[in-house]
Amino acid sequence: DRESELQGYHLFGILADYLTRHGVAVLRFDDRGVGRSGGDYPHATTADLVTDAQAALAFLRKTPLIAPQQVGLIGHGEGANVALLAAAQPPNAPAFVASLAGYGQPGRDVLRRQQGEIMRLIGTDGTQIKAAQALYDQLVDAVRQTPNNTAARTKVIALLRSTNTALSESMARARAAELTSPWSRYFLDFNPAARLPQVACPVLLLNGNADLQVAASRNLSALQKGLRQGTAAVEVHRLAGVNHWFQPNPADWPIVAGERQATFSPEGLEYLRVWLLARAKLANAPQPVTVQRAAPLPKPKPASATRSRRPAVGKART
Repeated sequence: DRESELQGYHLFGILADYLTRHGVAVLRFDDRGVGRSGGDYPHATTADLVTDAQAALAFLRKTPLIAPQQVGLIGHGEGANVALLAAAQPPNAPAFVASLAGYGQPGRDVLRRQQGEIMRLIGTDGTQIKAAQALYDQLVDAVRQTPNNTAARTKVIALLRSTNTALSESMARARAAELTSPWSRYFLDFNPAARLPQVACPVLLLNGNADLQVAASRNLSALQKGLRQGTAAVEVHRLAGVNHWFQPNPADWPIVAGERQATFSPEGLEYLRVWLLARAKLANAPQPVTVQRAAPLPKPKPASATRSRRPAVGKART
């Protein structure tokens, strides 16, 4: 949803509040088919979500008090890749992109690594992990080499049940349907690097080095390499002790009502604030809402009116 909520932690909610307090207008929106957004989420691909992000940009550019030439995108996880794909499609590309834990490696490699990290985290034996990843490779090859869904699902079910005879037919069918869904087919073939040279706007890349879902070392370097093949100005920061949800080490969480409360990395917020306001080429940078303004001047005699405009960002999918 628009909050990117996880067990009471609102990643986008915290981020939007912080940026708004520092003079940046923010539009958050639910994924298609979620919350108050229409559409069919289960059958949406990453490419479909790019059109949603482009619609958000178009909406902001027509919104009063928003500088249309200073509207950008912030995306998290897959949403970061949605933002980068939108940036590779002129003439309606965003003015800037902030990528939070975006993928730099091919989708199939990202999912393979995530599987291994999850198994290691729960203490799975190394031999079992190796066997599971060998099966994953076979499943992915079967799907990618078989365009017909019925035929692909038959192959997937056979592979699954040959390695796990205790697996029920219904569970095997569900897994086969998942692997052959429109999203999975797109993502298994998705290579983020392919479109990065077409990105011309400034890009901020942020990733935590405690991220188990999107490894900072591999993905940041791949994104940076691809973007620098084009004309984009790229800034990169790796955040120590920060996880995929941009939460710092729990020992650094604030205490609220006697308990630790998850929060967005203060270091990450500051990098975003400084970078975003530097992108906003305004005569006078917007002031935080917490800063007391000077008293208004006496109303002038009738003359041509001017008004300040605020930079804006839209939020893409997690």
